[in-house]
Amino acid sequence: RSELTSTILRNWLVLLLLAMLLAGCAAERSFREGKTLLSEGRMEEGLLRLEQAVKEDPGAVEYRTYLFRQREKFANQILAQADTDLINNRFDESDAAYRRVLGMDRANPRAHAGIEAVQVARRHKAMVEAAEGAFNKGQIEAAQDKLRKVLSDNPRHRDGKALLRRIEDKKAQIQVSRVKLKSSIEKPITLEFRDDSLKS
Repeated sequence: RSELTSTILRNWLVLLLLAMLLAGCAAERSFREGKTLLSEGRMEEGLLRLEQAVKEDPGAVEYRTYLFRQREKFANQILAQADTDLINNRFDESDAAYRRVLGMDRANPRAHAGIEAVQVARRHKAMVEAAEGAFNKGQIEAAQDKLRKVLSDNPRHRDGKALLRRIEDKKAQIQVSRVKLKSSIEKPITLEFRDDSLKS
């Protein structure tokens, strides 16, 4: 009876070792495929294969480390492009890139901050456009009031600063015109009568 128990136990151990060996082989294959896909520029597919390798062999520190480094490198590339798109008012592209990073890493703080920055930038753009509309209608003070919020949130807002310069130039022109008009009104008028006789 003990012989039968030891044979069963040995068979289970062999099966367990065989399963572990097969899992290790599958993980190694997934890891190699992931690296190949990354080298071909197929980043998302490569990262998915690397994640699969980590799931198939959770104890493989090499797989986990490589996955982490590649995911971070790829995310940083996308985030850099998203930041550039945001600066250049390409909000849809920027938002999509930040969301793409969140698809790889749901907790990425830069991607979350980027999505919020896109929303703020869209609001600011609408506010600057409203201020420009008021300026074009000759509502100088209203335009300047609309810009105050944008420039208080972001003093370096490129379009806001450009419109503020135009508003200040217009206000200066108006002031110069008022001074000229006032001086011409205040200038005394002299009437000079010559020896001509006045007829009534």
